[in-house]
Order: sequence, then C-alpha cells, then structure tokens
Amino acid sequence: MSLTVPARDRRILACLALVFSIGLSARAQRVGAVRGWFSTPSCVSSAAPVPGIDVEDGAADRRDGSPALAERARTIVRSLPQGRAQELAQALARSLAPRRHLRYVCKDESETGYVIRYPEDLGTKFVSETEFVEFGYEVPNLGRPEIEFSVVAVPRDGTFIYSYQVSNGIGATRLIRAWDFVSNPDDRSLRLEDPTNWNSGIPARGSGVVPQAALYEDLSGPELMQLDSRGKLSGWLGLGDAIDPGETVGSFMATSSFLPGWTTAYVRSKVDLEKFALPFSFGEFPEAVQEEILFLNRREHRLSSLPIIGPRFGMDAGREAIARNWQIGIQTMISHGWLMDESPYVAELVQFLKDPSQVDVSASIRSEPMKGMESLLDKIIRMAF
Repeated sequence: MSLTVPARDRRILACLALVFSIGLSARAQRVGAVRGWFSTPSCVSSAAPVPGIDVEDGAADRRDGSPALAERARTIVRSLPQGRAQELAQALARSLAPRRHLRYVCKDESETGYVIRYPEDLGTKFVSETEFVEFGYEVPNLGRPEIEFSVVAVPRDGTFIYSYQVSNGIGATRLIRAWDFVSNPDDRSLRLEDPTNWNSGIPARGSGVVPQAALYEDLSGPELMQLDSRGKLSGWLGLGDAIDPGETVGSFMATSSFLPGWTTAYVRSKVDLEKFALPFSFGEFPEAVQEEILFLNRREHRLSSLPIIGPRFGMDAGREAIARNWQIGIQTMISHGWLMDESPYVAELVQFLKDPSQVDVSASIRSEPMKGMESLLDKIIRMAF
C-alpha cells in the first residue's frame, strides 16, 4: 500500500531534513528591533518637552540652504561608483539634510504609549508659559519583537526556504498582532506558509513603496525612501491574541527562488483604540504638533523594524549590488552587538564584501566562523554568492 504525501507537507519535510542536516552550529539566531519605540525619546519630565529622534545640537536651527546642499550631495552620491568616496558623500548628504526634533512628543515611562504635550495657544503670540495641553497617544510599536531566521537551499527546485520564529519580550506591554518583511516586487516565485492561527498575504505584482528602515537607522522620510530600492510588504496577520509577552511563534516559512539578502521586518503590536484616538480633530492641533504627529506616524517610526535575512535578489542581480546589501546588513549587526567586529571571521567577511569580484568566497574567508550567528551567516552568504 502506498502513502501519498501532499505537496505542501513534502516541502515542509524536506525543509526539516535539510535544517537538521546543516548541524547545530547553524541554528537560527535572534535579532531585535532597531527602530520604532526604541528610537524615540523618553519623557524625562512631565514639565518640559524633550528632544526627539534626532538629538544633534542645533540641527533644528539650520535654515541656511542645507536642503539644497543636501540634494546636491545626494546627486553626487548617485554619480559615484561604490567605494570610500561614495560613503563619504553619503555621510555628507546625511549631515546636511534638514532634521526635525520631537519637541512635543515623548514616550511614557510606563511604556504604554506616547505623551503629546504642548503649551496652550502654541503658534500664536499668546503662547502660555504655565498652561499645557497634554494627552496620551499610541502607535503600534509597543511590542518587544525578536526574530530568529534561517535559510535552506533546495537545489532540485532552485529555491530557498526562509524560516522565522517571532518572539515578544517578557516585558512587553502589548501583544504582537502582525508582522511583514519587505519583499522584492519582482519576485513572482514567493510563497508563504502559515503557523496555526495565522494568515499570510503577498501583495500583487507592481512597483515597491516600502523603505528599508532597519538598514538605514539614521534616515527617515524622503532620504530613506530614495537611498535603497523599495519593496512590498509580505507577511502574516495573527488570529485571536497572536503573540503575548514572553511567547514565541513559528515557524513562519517563505519559499522563493530569490537569493538571500538583508531586508526589513516590520512588526505591528495591538493598539489600545481609546488611547490611539486623538481627542479632537487633527486640524485643530497647532501646526508644529501636527508635523510631529505625522513624523511619528511614518512607517519607520510607528512600527517596530528589525534587520533580517529574506529573499532579496533575482538570479540576474550583480555581485556588487548583493555585496553592498550585505555590507549594510553586517554593519547593522555589528553596531547592535549581534556580531563582533574584532572577530577574525567577521573581519575577513567585511573585507570580502568590499571586493566581491572574488569568485569563490572560500578564497577570501579562511577563518572558521564561531558557533551561532557567525556560523549561520557563513552558510547563508555562500548561498548568496
């Protein structure tokens, strides 16, 4: 008697077999959020506003033609080949860009939302020095998301299976309701599989509109949208209570023929609708407060964002583009302590990515990766190149 196994189950069994075959040293490692709640200011005092996402002294006072100069610097960036000169031009463009401060918005020390506080009659000549308007406000970034990722190649299908586990930190004040990753809008091969009580969705083919917020932590708005290719959100929506504080859900699975690269995961927490609602119509707020609420509501701020590995590049992608993406991802991992730059393996990896013309990764990276994140990324980068 023969037993017929459904195609979906065959893929899952194949993935499990391959996962176990790559050994314990390549188990998925966890990364946390780098933007969202974590990148906004705390309320250090209920009596005064505090500086916001960008706290560089004097940044808000620059009105001397910096926007025009920043645009010229960005033009230079686009005209330069990849290398040190381009990196310096990017740094110059960022330093010249007009910046905003969140002067009237801060995050509540109870970690249950934001406080919007401003003087009465702000924006008029009758601004009060003693009377303030104050109320709570919430956006869906109050979870404490962490994501584990891994990748397995399936040579017979010419595909890669990307798997994820999503955790919500034990100290979170909100449950996690949904999460997505930025997918390539040209990826027609992408397929998602769902854990129990989760539904997945892949957007229709078309131009991308979602920025790579987790890979460019110091940028927002137009700068962020222009610096890297944009994608679409593909991901999962939880049914019921989704991921409570202290819980982990997986495995979320994505199958694609696209090569692994660094992309952004956006995680949405449940929102207290009473706190989320503004107490009066948006147009009644002073203009300065309106601008800050709009700033907070940009995708890169209102959601938690994390750097993860996902299907990023078609088979026709150039090595230079892949290497540049990996450079940014590795530097993000180093800056948050998930990789150590003094590691011999990481140092060789970084050097290889500066000159991706080397055909064989093994010819450039000879040090043995340490167990954990190094070992995992070593196996993945060999798939990408």
